[in-house]
Amino acid sequence: VLKLLSINETNLKIITSNVPVHIENYILPSIEPYSGFVTKQEIKILREMFLPLINNVNNVNKIYISRRKTKKRKLRNELKLEEVLKTFGFVIVYLEELPFLQQVEIINNADFIVAPHGAGLANLAFAKNNCKVIEIFPYQIYNDCFARLSLNANLHYNYIRCEYDEISSGIIPINEVIKKIEEFSLRFIS
Repeated sequence: VLKLLSINETNLKIITSNVPVHIENYILPSIEPYSGFVTKQEIKILREMFLPLINNVNNVNKIYISRRKTKKRKLRNELKLEEVLKTFGFVIVYLEELPFLQQVEIINNADFIVAPHGAGLANLAFAKNNCKVIEIFPYQIYNDCFARLSLNANLHYNYIRCEYDEISSGIIPINEVIKKIEEFSLRFIS
C-alpha cells in the first residue's frame, strides 16, 4: 500500500525522542480504541485515495467472500453455501489471494456481497453506495464493526448467525441466507 501512495520505504524512519522533533512531511495513523469505528470522513478519504487507481474492468456484481482457505473460524458447510450461491449468480472470491487494488476493484463493482465475518469485510469501505451486504457470524462471535462500516458507507446491511456445531465455528443456516438475499433483492432493486 505504501507504494500505491508513492511513499518510498527507504525514506521511512522510526523516531524515538524525549524532546520535540521538527518533521516536514509525515503520516500519522490513528489507533481507534474500538475496532470498526470508521467515520464517513475516513471512508471518503480512503475512496478518494484508492478508487482512482482501479481499472474497473471487473464486471462481477454478486460476490461471496470465502473463508474456506483460512485456518480460523471454519464454518462446516461453507462449501455447500458456495454451491448454492453460485446458482444465484454469485462468484466466489478469496480476497487473501488477491493484490490490494484488485480487492478494492472487486468490492467496488459489487452490488451484493455475502461473507462470513472476517477481515475481508474491511474492504466494504470501497463498496459503492447502496451495495447490499449480508454478514455471516460464527456461532459464538458477534462484532458490529462491519455493520457500523456499512452504515457510514451508505450500504444496505443485514446479518445471520450460524447454528451451534461441536467441530467448527458453526453451521450456516443456508435457507436463511437465501431468504435474506431474496428479501434484499425485492427491497433494494439495483
